[in-house]
Amino acid sequence: MYNIIKMTGILLVGISMTMTSCKKKGCDDPTATNYSPEAKKNDGSCVYSTTTPEGNNPSVPSAVKVLFLSNRNNEKQSFVVNSDIKSQLIGAKGTKITIPENAFVNENGAAITGNITLEILEVMDQSSMIWYGLPTMSKGRMLESGGELMVRAYANGQELGLANGKSLAIEMPSDNNKAEMTLYYGVETKAEIGDVDWLLGDSLGFDDSITYDNIDYCDTVYYTFQDSTYLSAPLASNWESNYPNLDSNSIWYDIDQNNDTLGVFFNYGEETTYMNLDCSNLIQNPDLGYQFNMDQLGWINCDFLWSIPGTRSTLNVLPSSSDFTGANTEIYIHFTNVNAITELQFTGGSNFSSYDQLPTGVQFTIVAISELNGTYYSSFTPVTMSNNLTETITMTATTIADIQNTINNL
Repeated sequence: MYNIIKMTGILLVGISMTMTSCKKKGCDDPTATNYSPEAKKNDGSCVYSTTTPEGNNPSVPSAVKVLFLSNRNNEKQSFVVNSDIKSQLIGAKGTKITIPENAFVNENGAAITGNITLEILEVMDQSSMIWYGLPTMSKGRMLESGGELMVRAYANGQELGLANGKSLAIEMPSDNNKAEMTLYYGVETKAEIGDVDWLLGDSLGFDDSITYDNIDYCDTVYYTFQDSTYLSAPLASNWESNYPNLDSNSIWYDIDQNNDTLGVFFNYGEETTYMNLDCSNLIQNPDLGYQFNMDQLGWINCDFLWSIPGTRSTLNVLPSSSDFTGANTEIYIHFTNVNAITELQFTGGSNFSSYDQLPTGVQFTIVAISELNGTYYSSFTPVTMSNNLTETITMTATTIADIQNTINNL
């Protein structure tokens, strides 16, 4: 049996990201007070706050924090979906997101109809967690992660939320299968722009349960494409460029619920064009991963509190110069055998200390990144934790590209 659905816009996974128009100008820096998520090209209009909030942390972030925020902004993926119907998208790293119909509201609680922009950022590994400035910590305690994810929605220049009773069904690939995993939501702190503290979903009133299972995908590579004159496969990703005057309102979709296929057809001139996405082979290239419902847009993380029995103590790190302080330096711990990243806090003088005590014998790399007077510095120091360890590190002038390459090779 076929269900015929009239829709505006293109919702096919792998196609939605190819549909672009001229780049909208505006402020594309997420650290600015007038940041526009729809801006694709910076027009020089960004405005930054100069006020100082609670504590001693300035609201204008350091150059290193700006770098991390820029990395997030550059790597996020954008999809256009029709909020009136149920739809599905798949991220570049395999995260599968199923969106129910009529799921979005604006800040006043009014329902949003028509096309919206959904932005996602998949953060699966430790290198990405450092590069985006997203340590796995909850109120100063270490978390072991199965993967982090950001999902945000926008329409008409406004950020959207989920309607009451609506949630997104998430399937996140991960080979870190741990029975202790549960769901944490990320709360962006006011003290430091871009900092995210991970809070247990249950403490916020959300379902934090997670299951680990196969993630089944439709065949998004091999299409059949036919009209009155030819048949070819696979379908080119830029197929719509062959129809420059195509009216999106003329596009129709049909779903064969018995055979698990999705088709799209449209009229172009005197021809009717049809293409088919075959979902019958659901376990082709399956991934294993975590499955859960996301009850609030923003940041989410599969985690559990990491605790190793035995002697534990504080790590102190001393950069090679007192010029490297909490105002210009970020120091993280990249664990060798655990998918976790811990941040160190600046405690004054030249000292950075671990928030949580670390177990003796655990192996990790101290990753320090700083910027002074336009020059970047870094240090990557392998360490085995011992009782009350104080480690002096040497900061060396470097480039952003070299920092990224070293992080990726940890």
